This record gives sequence, C-alpha cells and structure tokens, in this order.
Amino acid sequence: MDKITVKDVSFSYDKERDALSHVSFQIKEGAYTTIIGHNGSGKSTIAKEVARRLGFIYVDTGAMYRAMALFLLRRGLDPKNQKAVEALK
Repeated sequence: MDKITVKDVSFSYDKERDALSHVSFQIKEGAYTTIIGHNGSGKSTIAKEVARRLGFIYVDTGAMYRAMALFLLRRGLDPKNQKAVEALK
C-alpha cells in the first residue's frame, strides 16, 4: 500500500447538522498525520473510518485519558502530580 485514500466521507449525528460533509484526503505511506478540530467536528469519525478500511482496531485514546483522570480524581489524587500517579504502579 503506497497511500491511504479516503474519498467523499459524510456523517451526521442528526438530520440537521453534518459532522462531516464530503471529506476527502490521502496519506502517503510512512507519513504521519494529525486530525485537528473542534468538539463534534468528526475527528473520531474519520479515525474510525480509516481504521475500519485498513482492518485496524480503533483505540479511543481520548477516552482512556479521561477514564484515567476520573480514576485519579475519585481517589483524591491530582492527575498532574506525576509522583502520585507513578506510585499507583
């Protein structure tokens, strides 16, 4: 595979507002890319679609970080306190 091509992807959570509207792009083999956008702009939708097309497992790292922060906060620990977080090992 020399590139990943995504053509004309559209997605809507409801009938009133598109999260994605006719998005197309290519990623060359060996290239790194980032998906940047506002909340609800379709970043995860694009990542999930690319993973699906490539047969990859999509891992929602944002959800993992939020879950870890919640875990720490419920235990009264500051997620920014590296020593406290490392002490959980």
